[in-house]
Amino acid sequence: MLEKTFVNQEMLRWKGEIPVEYLYTAGMAGEQFFRMLKEKGRLMGTVCTKCRVAYLPPRMFCERCFSSLKRWEPVPRQGVIFTYTVNHVDIDNNNLSAPIVIALVKFKGFHGGIIHKVAEISSEEVNIGMIVTSVVEDAKKRTGTINDIKYFRPT
Repeated sequence: MLEKTFVNQEMLRWKGEIPVEYLYTAGMAGEQFFRMLKEKGRLMGTVCTKCRVAYLPPRMFCERCFSSLKRWEPVPRQGVIFTYTVNHVDIDNNNLSAPIVIALVKFKGFHGGIIHKVAEISSEEVNIGMIVTSVVEDAKKRTGTINDIKYFRPT
């Protein structure tokens, strides 16, 4: 990895092991976010009443004024694709049977967004600025994870 590479395709991944162990916790805001997604099937964000900034993913403190964020508001079901990538291979560099589109979806009135799959459209038709709607898993199948959002689809 010490040589310079001028072709992006040569940098698909770094082979080897990195001995890292960690325990990821969603935190208080994340726990509440996933609970509401599971129970209500809705994305929710936190709002700073002082700065009037709404955050998605939700936070416990405003990053601008450090106020505690206790107000929760529903995020619109429709969002806009801010950027995206098309995956043609899996993590082991095997060709996928169909490309998978992963996008950063932003929502009106909220700072931040959600990175997730876009489906029900071909990868050639996806574009920046496209309006998409969240498709949420059936209530009985929700588990309280980001996968409770099945994907986003064009509106």
